[in-house]
Amino acid sequence: MSVSTLTNVRLNIGRYGLSTIIVLGNISNILTTLIFIRVLRKQLNSCTMYLLASSIANIILIDTAVISSLYGIDHPDPVHLLVAFCKLKFYGPHVLLMLSRSFKIASCIDRWALTSSNARIRSFCQPKIARNVIIFLMLI
Repeated sequence: MSVSTLTNVRLNIGRYGLSTIIVLGNISNILTTLIFIRVLRKQLNSCTMYLLASSIANIILIDTAVISSLYGIDHPDPVHLLVAFCKLKFYGPHVLLMLSRSFKIASCIDRWALTSSNARIRSFCQPKIARNVIIFLMLI
């Protein structure tokens, strides 16, 4: 295989693979968001709030990081032109991934606290506390 063939294979995998990730990722995260919003309308649940925040962070991640990578395949990548964009292109997705993971960890801790035999620990499973934790995690 020549170098040009490998370059074309890499570009096509990036072009069609990233497009597939964008479509399937957005569909699944939007459906997940709709399900969690529906659950929150029936009953306000702290775990659902964490998972909804995680799903929204994933939607933002897919729509910013993956689309900018897909754009860079066929167009001049602005990373080479602006230092600020270069920093944001790699820092932004990292922050969103960590934020999504932090929400999932908070959800696991919330479920652990709910099953605790200690009433004081169980009292942390309230939507008001979940809202404050979500805001705190976004600010860190």
